[in-house]
Parts: sequence; structure tokens; C-alpha cells
Amino acid sequence: MKKALILYLLLSVIIQIPFVKKIISFASVNSLYIPVLYTISYAEELKQSREEKRALEKKLSVLLYNKGKLKSESDTANIATLISYTPFGFPDMMYLFPAKGNPGYLVLWHGYLCGRISGTRKASTQALTIYNELFRIGARIRRYNGILEGGIYPLVDYIPIEYKIEKGDTVYTSGIGDNHIADIPIGTVRYIRKDPLTPFFHKITVQPFFNIHRIKTVCIIPNE
Repeated sequence: MKKALILYLLLSVIIQIPFVKKIISFASVNSLYIPVLYTISYAEELKQSREEKRALEKKLSVLLYNKGKLKSESDTANIATLISYTPFGFPDMMYLFPAKGNPGYLVLWHGYLCGRISGTRKASTQALTIYNELFRIGARIRRYNGILEGGIYPLVDYIPIEYKIEKGDTVYTSGIGDNHIADIPIGTVRYIRKDPLTPFFHKITVQPFFNIHRIKTVCIIPNE
């Protein structure tokens, strides 16, 4: 007990020495104080970024509702980040974070159609791009409705050949079929030819507005 008391008194005296005070202060600041401040600052920045993201999503939802892209004000447009895609070059799958949206929801980039959600896996959302051969959506060129089929060269089929289509015409979603949102830009007409299997229809190659190499974030909107 006496040894412990003597040691305590001795340490009390040593701690009061200015040189020792500086060493202890320096060690405390670098080992504890700065990391704690960094953690607090990071938490505050994360909270602020989440609030800013929610505010942006709200503004985006209101904007899309006013433009008729959302059916109800209660519908939410979510912002997601592209984390990977496969294969390189003409990606037919995108992986987005966080995992939001249901299968069939539309994925937009700068207001242009990129693809549709196919499902979620762990923390990410999977989406078929318009380069995927399984991708289908109702499409419109001028006043004429057809179906856009995905692929390295997306095609619009089933527009009768008597309807005049020209190179450079804009292709939009039609809102017909299992997609209920019309007038989302998809791309422009690149080539026009007769369908060799069904010669009564055009076979129209589309140049998409979607550019995977420029994407960082996308917008996911309900398709209901």
C-alpha cells in the first residue's frame, strides 16, 4: 500500500514537469484526440451527404412527377451509384449501389433510358442494359409504336413499312406493354431496312443516348 502511494505521488510530481507534460500532451493528441475528431467529422459528413442525397431524390421525384414520368407524388426516384458492369465494351449488366427498386423499375441516366432492374443480390441492384439481348420495351418513333429489342445494336421491330421513318429520328418509350411510362428518350434511328423474316415491317437500328463510360450515378424510377 505504501509503495503504491509513493509511486502515485512520484508520478504526480513527474507529470507536472513541463517537458513531461508536452510529451504526454503530444502522445494523447496523436493517439486519441485526432482519431476521435476524424471519426466525429466523418460521421457528420456522412449524415450531411445522406441528407443532401434525400433532398436531391425528393427534388428529382417532384421534377419527374411534374413531367409526367411518375404517376403519383408518393412515388420515389432513387439515386444509385454504378459500381461495376459486365462485359467490358457493350455491358449487358449493370450493378448499382445501394440495392433499391423492384424488378421492372427503369434506370435512367441524364433522363435517358439505360435499362431495367432485374433483381437485387446482397447489397447491389442488378439491371439489364439496353445492350442485353433479353431486354424488351415498348418504343415509339414519331407516332408509330413498336418494340425495342436489346443487343449490341438495339433494334426496333414491328413498325409497318408504310410508315415513314428517317435516320436521326428520336426513339422514345411508348408506355405500352409492361412499361407504363411513356416519352423517355432512348436514342436515335441509325439504320432502316426491311425485316427479312417479316418484310411488312421496318428493322430499325438504334444509336442509344446511354453511354456506360460516362456514367457515375443513375436514377431508378418506379414502373407501376
